[in-house]
Amino acid sequence: MRLASLGTQLLKREVKPIYIPDVSNELDCKYVPKTYLRAEAKDSIVQKAGKKDMLDFQEFTYTGSDGYMD
Repeated sequence: MRLASLGTQLLKREVKPIYIPDVSNELDCKYVPKTYLRAEAKDSIVQKAGKKDMLDFQEFTYTGSDGYMD
């Protein structure tokens, strides 16, 4: 199978996953280690992004979807 063909199939969701986890919904955390669930949530807010910080994103584009976990 050619890589381009596989990419098209993946985008169309025609490839069967190797493993489908047994979860009840999007918020089911049974496969997340307890250490992560108990960890304190901390903000990592940058106070002011400078010109140097923006260089990493010069050619970055993103087109997201409106749905949650499509």
